[in-house]
Amino acid sequence: MKLKRELTTLTRNETENVLMWLNNELPRKSYSQVGRRRIVELLDATKRLLDLTNRAGRRGHGITRWSKELIRCTTWVNQRIRQYPASPIVMWSPKGSLTFGEDFSVRPRIEDEAATAHCILGLAEANVLARVRQCACRRWFFARSKNQRSCSATCRHRLYEQTDAFKTKRREYMRRYARLKRSGKVK
Repeated sequence: MKLKRELTTLTRNETENVLMWLNNELPRKSYSQVGRRRIVELLDATKRLLDLTNRAGRRGHGITRWSKELIRCTTWVNQRIRQYPASPIVMWSPKGSLTFGEDFSVRPRIEDEAATAHCILGLAEANVLARVRQCACRRWFFARSKNQRSCSATCRHRLYEQTDAFKTKRREYMRRYARLKRSGKVK
């Protein structure tokens, strides 16, 4: 049970790292538009790879037939992730406890980008990458359920306002309201 809790904490940390990087919330602004584009491409390609893998073979049974698209997507993700080499290291936390991490053999400017790329792979391995989504307001979030499409209640309502069901209800409400207004029953 303890191991499962640790994996959940690890996944939560990876999710926070990816979201903070995608939403420009890191303390130091060490990312560029080109780096952002690379990470979003890696995120999309990894999601696509997981989708192709799930379609190619039933979960837990392995892939029985490799399609050209699956091979091409796997190769592309591997080429991207090789841009961010890392090796495990042992270090001390600010509180004085022993921790483990990764040392990225990249320029300091793209160190956060490399960490984000490795976190994306960690989320893919934990099978929760599909829940990293972009809201209509362009903000990235982690969906708590499979159906969640927006980052907040405000955005959820904005999306609902665009549906035909809402427009029909609103049209009817406004007609009733206009009739009441003309009759003098409403100020």
